[in-house]
Amino acid sequence: MNTNQAVPQAVAQTESLAENSNSLLGLSLLLRRHWLVGMALFSFVFGAVAFFTFQQKPIYEANGTLILKKNDQASSLTGIATGIGQLDNLAPQSNPLNTEVEVIRSAPVVQQTIRALDLAVEDGKGGKQALTRESFLSRLTVEVVRGTDVLKVSYKSTDPKEASGVVNQLMSGYILNDVQTNRAQTVAARQFINEQLPQIEKELTLAEIALREFKEKNKVFALDEEAKSSIQVMADLDKGITETKSKLANVNAVSQDLRQRVGIGSEQAVSLSKLSESKAVQEAFADLQKVESQLAIQKTLYRGEHPSITRLERQKATFQKLLKDRVDQTLGTTVAILDKDLQIGELGRSLVADLVKAEVERGGIQEQLLTLNDTFDAYKERIKTIPQLEQSERVLERKVAANRTTYEALLKKLQEVQLAENQTIGNARILSASSQPTSPISPRVSLNLLTGASLGLLLAIATAILLQSMDTLLRTTDEVKRLFGYPLLGILPNFGKKAPNVPSIVFVRDNPKSPISEAYRMLQTSLRFLSSDRKIKSIVITSSIPGEGKSTVSSNMAVAMAQLGKRVLLIDADMRRPTQQNVWGIPSNIGLTNVLVNERSLQNSIKEVIPNLHVLGTGLIPPNPLALIDSQHMADLIKEWSQLYDYVIIDTPPLLAVADAMVLGKVADGVLMVARPGILNSASASRAKILLEQSGIHVLGLVTNDVIADDNSYYMYHYYYTKESTSGVS
Repeated sequence: MNTNQAVPQAVAQTESLAENSNSLLGLSLLLRRHWLVGMALFSFVFGAVAFFTFQQKPIYEANGTLILKKNDQASSLTGIATGIGQLDNLAPQSNPLNTEVEVIRSAPVVQQTIRALDLAVEDGKGGKQALTRESFLSRLTVEVVRGTDVLKVSYKSTDPKEASGVVNQLMSGYILNDVQTNRAQTVAARQFINEQLPQIEKELTLAEIALREFKEKNKVFALDEEAKSSIQVMADLDKGITETKSKLANVNAVSQDLRQRVGIGSEQAVSLSKLSESKAVQEAFADLQKVESQLAIQKTLYRGEHPSITRLERQKATFQKLLKDRVDQTLGTTVAILDKDLQIGELGRSLVADLVKAEVERGGIQEQLLTLNDTFDAYKERIKTIPQLEQSERVLERKVAANRTTYEALLKKLQEVQLAENQTIGNARILSASSQPTSPISPRVSLNLLTGASLGLLLAIATAILLQSMDTLLRTTDEVKRLFGYPLLGILPNFGKKAPNVPSIVFVRDNPKSPISEAYRMLQTSLRFLSSDRKIKSIVITSSIPGEGKSTVSSNMAVAMAQLGKRVLLIDADMRRPTQQNVWGIPSNIGLTNVLVNERSLQNSIKEVIPNLHVLGTGLIPPNPLALIDSQHMADLIKEWSQLYDYVIIDTPPLLAVADAMVLGKVADGVLMVARPGILNSASASRAKILLEQSGIHVLGLVTNDVIADDNSYYMYHYYYTKESTSGVS
């Protein structure tokens, strides 16, 4: 990498470091500027905090802890009244422990503690009055120990004995209140159960009676079993009906066959069967047949009027009447029976007997079939009603079961509540009683003093920042560079009283080894390597306002260049307030004006103050300096002199004072702006920058002059380095 590239990069890195300088150093500088106001505010705040701290009475804090549980131990062991006083949350996002915190802070518990300990405060009239609940709560702290079921109770008081007594009394009062509350719940529960039991018992009795009457009325015992058995019976009946119908068909066929063979109906066959089995009928029929036989013989022998025939006729009529009477008597009804029917043979009687037997069997089968059908229909109708009966039964049974369950539950709860009334059911116990504190918690002297110091320091810093924001002066190099936005080519320190051995303002000539001389050499090095494609020879040095040290910069930079073997021409173009003639001790009547009006040549007007450095003063001050400067002759001279010298340094008036600097900046290679922190304000700097931008002048860069050693700039490290070097420290 060549030197032309290395130097601009070094300058850029230096600028970056200057922009990112230590903020603590900047804050220190800010406080140092406004130290008097900051110290006053710090002292006031710190003193006020210290005064109030030592005026406070010592405050003691006593602590105790309660452990909460869901059930009392006795309830857990006996299983009685386990639901009374349980710590359950009702709201979806509620915490039972937070609820108990509010119970401890409630008016009954707090007021009971105040009365028990007779807590009082001074009323301002020499007497005392009872402590109010609001004042009590302001001293009380109840909080949940994170991740546990423990409550921490704290109380603050100026009396350590009172503080511990309040905590212990408050915890005891809370536990007593909890027990009384739970006991009141059991009493209320018992009264409620006693009121409900008779009504539930009556409803249970009525439900049982309704169920019994339903079963009696509908002959219901076990409907499920009845339905199963009825289905089986109906299946058996259906099978029996089928078999009986088959038997009936067979008997009907046999009966039909017998009727055809005998030639009589079934009723007549029955009658003949009875008559054939009746001995009286058969005897009467035999006698009738005997008389008829005799009558037939006699009719063959005698005529019809013969006494034998007449007698036999009378006997026949008698036997016929006797036979008819006996037939009617045997059959039980009057039936016309022919003699031929009574004269059937053995075979006929056997067939008639078979027919009668078949008819009897057929009648029995028909009766059996009818009975089976009636029974089947009865079961069928019963099965149809079973689902409805089951539904009605279930409704009644559910009502009985519900009433019985409620009744039994109330009886059980009544026994539990009656036993629970005699138990001490509480949700909490004292885990750690409070002991009397030995050291106060307030005031914390060290913490308060540290807080006061911190607040005082913060107020001082804030005030300094506020004052700084109201101050329009540019105090540091960073502020100047940030406002102008030009490349920072150099920072020229002002060591003031720290460098009493510096005799004049031409530091580079009179004290070449001083840190400020090194700063000027760095400046001319930055200018020399500022641009690689355009050689800079004529430089206008100006500032925004008077008093920024542009003439000092011009003279010292010219010396630094000359010491490096460069031929330099320093021109004092400030014809209103010339400075260079006083610095170098040259005549005031010979200078630039003489050359411009062609009275003298350059060689007769300049003076070589040191080797390689020629100085051209202003000469006699003309009535209108701008007319001379803003001329083609001046432009030609600068161009000519740039050919004769390596560098032409032109010291010009401030930008905001006159237009000379802008006119010369147009014909020179560039303008070097000098800014002095602490002298230049932001408004002047802004106007100067606008003038430069509007005129289109080529600005080479920015130089900050008379910078204090505390300015947080990278360039200031050179001072400390060179200072240590001259003192023999490496």
